[in-house]
Amino acid sequence: MEIVIFRHAHALSVLEAKVSADFERPISEKGKEQIKKSVFSLLSEGFRPEYIVSSPFKRAVQTADIISSEINCDRIEFKDFLAPGSDLSFVCDYINSNKSNIIIISHMPFVSDLVYVLSGDRLLFGTGGYVRLEYGEKKNVKIVSQYFPD
Repeated sequence: MEIVIFRHAHALSVLEAKVSADFERPISEKGKEQIKKSVFSLLSEGFRPEYIVSSPFKRAVQTADIISSEINCDRIEFKDFLAPGSDLSFVCDYINSNKSNIIIISHMPFVSDLVYVLSGDRLLFGTGGYVRLEYGEKKNVKIVSQYFPD
């Protein structure tokens, strides 16, 4: 099983977007380009997910929608446990009960913390970037690749 952990694409600030709350922030034009570059990289590696799991925050939802359309993956699930400030144990339990290749989309520092908990490697994610993990027997997890667009 393989898991790709994405950080959502670059987003507008609350002021730039003229929204009242952080969860309403949309991705920017720069963010749309970041995701397209990341998806191209991921597809060139031959990775194909069975589905996508995303934070319900607008910038993550929009990131999921772009990835979904670029890779022809129609199944997207939105999970509150991927929102900022959530408990990592919920997503770890979800991953442990999963047997499919999936993409997970969330936020910093959550994505960095998740990679650390799963693999023991500490990484700082740029927006729109991903880490691809191979989830082996006995929960042996290793980083297969990573990509962080400009």
